[in-house]
Amino acid sequence: MTKVLFQIILFTLVVLLFLVSSNDEIIINVHQSIEKAAKLCRRVLSDSGRGHLLTLMDKSISEELDGYPFGIMEYYSDKCTPHGNLLLYLSDLQLSTRNMHYQMNKVAFTITALKDYNEPYPTTPIQQPRFTLFGNITRVPKSKTQSAMSCFASTHPEAKLW
Repeated sequence: MTKVLFQIILFTLVVLLFLVSSNDEIIINVHQSIEKAAKLCRRVLSDSGRGHLLTLMDKSISEELDGYPFGIMEYYSDKCTPHGNLLLYLSDLQLSTRNMHYQMNKVAFTITALKDYNEPYPTTPIQQPRFTLFGNITRVPKSKTQSAMSCFASTHPEAKLW
């Protein structure tokens, strides 16, 4: 089993943001600025530390499921790479990693808020910020693996045992 560090290089951001009005109606904030949405996404990204990696099934894994989307929860760190790219620690035994080897330029990562960002109005988890990042994935060069793993483990100490 090979465990490797990958970084997702993000190039597109799709955001769904919801606000709650004082009379508890849910409204989609279509007038929110890109800058405000980006700041909120960065806060959620920094606070969460986990999301769902989305890949496309490859026919070498399953001809029947070839081309279907596949998603699974993964830890990430956004503090270890330049420009806020995500760092993931993955095993080649994982289906998502095996799929990525065939289409490294077509991955997505969905992140949902783990705390309430709509205070002072109480809301449900589905009303919290959530977004999907689209990009490609690259293996961390061997020369940077040790420092990347140290940084990742500082965010997720349990990863030291993996």
